[in-house]
Amino acid sequence: MDIMLLHDSHNEFYRTPSGPAPAGSNVLIRLHCDEATSVVLRTWMTEELCYTMLPTAEHVWEVAIPLPTTPGLFWYYFLIYRKDGRTIRYGNQPDKLGGVGVAYDHGEPESFQITLYDPAYKTPEAFHGANIYQIFPDRFRHAPTKAVDDRKDRYVHKNWDEELLGVGDLRGGKYQELDFYGGTLTGIQEKLPYLKDMGIDIIYLNPIFRARSNHRYDTGDYTQVDPLCGTNTEFTELCEAAKKVGIRVMLDGVFSHTGEDSVYFNHFGHYPTLGAYQGQSSPYYDWYTFNHYPEDYKAWWGILSLPELRKDNPEYQKFMFQPHEGVVPRWIEAGSCGWRLDVADELPDDFIVIPMDSMLIRQVLTNLLENAVLHAEGMTKLTLRVFTLGNRAVFEVADNGCGIPKERLRTLFTGTLPSEGGADSGKHGMGIGLSVCAAIIKAHGGEIDAESRPGEGTTIRFWLETEKIELEDAEDEQ
Repeated sequence: MDIMLLHDSHNEFYRTPSGPAPAGSNVLIRLHCDEATSVVLRTWMTEELCYTMLPTAEHVWEVAIPLPTTPGLFWYYFLIYRKDGRTIRYGNQPDKLGGVGVAYDHGEPESFQITLYDPAYKTPEAFHGANIYQIFPDRFRHAPTKAVDDRKDRYVHKNWDEELLGVGDLRGGKYQELDFYGGTLTGIQEKLPYLKDMGIDIIYLNPIFRARSNHRYDTGDYTQVDPLCGTNTEFTELCEAAKKVGIRVMLDGVFSHTGEDSVYFNHFGHYPTLGAYQGQSSPYYDWYTFNHYPEDYKAWWGILSLPELRKDNPEYQKFMFQPHEGVVPRWIEAGSCGWRLDVADELPDDFIVIPMDSMLIRQVLTNLLENAVLHAEGMTKLTLRVFTLGNRAVFEVADNGCGIPKERLRTLFTGTLPSEGGADSGKHGMGIGLSVCAAIIKAHGGEIDAESRPGEGTTIRFWLETEKIELEDAEDEQ
């Protein structure tokens, strides 16, 4: 094909912005083309729209277009009309990875993609511009640990420089995952000065919990660090030591599936519990989907060593999210700054947000009261009111403290509000805690807002539908 065509979705000259864009914003798109009578940009999301591109420089065509106001995936490719009457379609490469496109003589081309995100959504401030260092625990560094490995069925190399065994795992697919080098949490702690000198802000740990494999994505017990890697106490000690040098530690949350060799499934009977594979009376039986019990079950991508979990199961959700005792809050309280979600695209939205639970509502109230105590300087009165208004139950936490400035009030529930007095003030920042409160209330179908006057105090209130709860009008003053 003798025509010159070029659009690179990863280059800001050809697309501004080149990455994800806020829903409702504008995007400028350019195409290099040296032989065309006209060029049309074909787009669609909820509907198909076509835009005529204009020649603005030698062989450059461009158009600025408004993006849909709803978050989602926005698609586009180009229609090039030539002088000889031919029409060429120019779109994404067949691998759909973006970047430099390719011309199609016939047929429907692959489309370029723009991810549209909610402009009101704010990521945690600590991640903005942070240098995140990923560690595969088994292969990073070994140091003495108080843990005692009680597994007898795995091969642990005696020398760090030994070659891999090269033995595949038939149940885990083609991967070589059954030999270990013995990297430990204490080893990571020893290297904190090295990581600090590199400018690392956040350590992202691949899974650290009990498992059969060296990658540990086949979780055996969400409540215990793998004894070859360390102890629960050593994890907390790592987080505390990292915090002292300005580094946070983030865990890997593998919540889509467990290992077949686990407390919960227990295919091989290595654990003292009655696993789902062992009997239908197991408390974990309903966590999984069996097509024909017990051998035929739903597994992640068909890999039998990874039985898939039912994320909609109430008992599993409680196990994961119950305040303090649930897996997610338990390890946050142990020192983790948060979770990276494995295969997040395969987790249902209601699981990622937070499932409904009356204990979570109590946790919201606890967080609101604690925030007032920590941040409402000069406060002499703190009131919790619960009352009905039509078909809604309204919860109010009010104080007569210093109040919140108007510019901060706008981002109160986004997770971006900094703590008063800086990092060494001894106070916890209120922003992240209140953003979690807002997520919980939203998951319950309610709303949360705040009003404040500097020097007079702050009132934070949220409401829920009364058909979901039973209560009487109440007021408690502290």
